[in-house]
Amino acid sequence: MARAASGSPSMAASVQANAVTVSPDGSEVFVTGGGSPDLDTVAYNAVTGALVWAKRIPGNAADSIVASPDGSAVYIASGSGGGAPAFTTVAYSAATGHQRWISSYPGPAYPTLCSLAGSPDGTKVFTACDAVGARYVTLGYDAANGKQLWQATYQHDSYPTVPNDVAASDSQVFVTGESNEHMVTVAYNSDTGRQQWVNLYPKPGNTNGNGISIVLSPDGSTVYAGGGANSSFAIVAFDPATGALQWARQWFGTGGGSAAAIAVSPSGNSVFATGVTGLPAGNDSFSTAYGTVAYKS
Repeated sequence: MARAASGSPSMAASVQANAVTVSPDGSEVFVTGGGSPDLDTVAYNAVTGALVWAKRIPGNAADSIVASPDGSAVYIASGSGGGAPAFTTVAYSAATGHQRWISSYPGPAYPTLCSLAGSPDGTKVFTACDAVGARYVTLGYDAANGKQLWQATYQHDSYPTVPNDVAASDSQVFVTGESNEHMVTVAYNSDTGRQQWVNLYPKPGNTNGNGISIVLSPDGSTVYAGGGANSSFAIVAFDPATGALQWARQWFGTGGGSAAAIAVSPSGNSVFATGVTGLPAGNDSFSTAYGTVAYKS
């Protein structure tokens, strides 16, 4: 049975919720978002929906949220723009909402988004944002104190290059996005930010690709990027060490489309992609529908 939960009475009606995550033990649900000029984060009891805590700080609405592996902290990232031309990453105590640290990095005055990932060992947090000059900027932080460890930028030739998602292992950080109608995936060393490899899909000469979502297999042996290519759902598997293409699949559904999110089964044997695809004429009153496809990894 679904349970409805309400936010803090002090939060304005104009706020929006953009991201949600669950504590590792399943006891709490964390929601973040906000509305100009505020960044709001709320924690609920996962069983009852009761409000545990709510925090508001000045800034742009948050885009992404993750919980630490040990469940002690929750991390939030927000993009730049509006009255806060900076990328902001915040850490709260998961139990109380006490702010542990806040870090910022200069960003453009126009609206941008940031994605967020944490290392599985809980020692580092990474954000990937759209920087001035339309290029990837990826930031590595110490998860304990918010100290910036490194920053790295990437731009494909002179084309606007926009990141859409980030994933991390203990040793590497992976960012996917789009540039010049290609899915562009970049890998960095998680300790130093040194760029290790770049992969374009489809290869130059075959255009209309973008990367929207990126995940690692449970054993870390494969990186999967998902998005679109030539009006189809596109799922691409990479060797994390070299960036070599292991396999790529495109699904055109019933009317084209693009994958909006991907996931891997706990066993690592299956990869799932979902997005929007067209419906055959006369199918029903809607012209589009969810499309979901599964592959053996």
